[in-house]
Amino acid sequence: MAIAKIIAIFFILYRKPKWVMEWACAGLFFSIALASFAHYFINDPGITITLIGNILLLISYFFGKTVRS
Repeated sequence: MAIAKIIAIFFILYRKPKWVMEWACAGLFFSIALASFAHYFINDPGITITLIGNILLLISYFFGKTVRS
């Protein structure tokens, strides 16, 4: 799973095949969202880090879409 996340980050930064970048963002979003729920259900303070990660991913995705169009 860690290797898949590293490859996803590479495709997000490279941005060449548009559809692969979309799938990479979606995969990272769901991975981070599920990690947030896991931290929430065990009352771990690490939820803030996962929420910040998700917010940064969404900002990157939406600002990247406006720059590309």
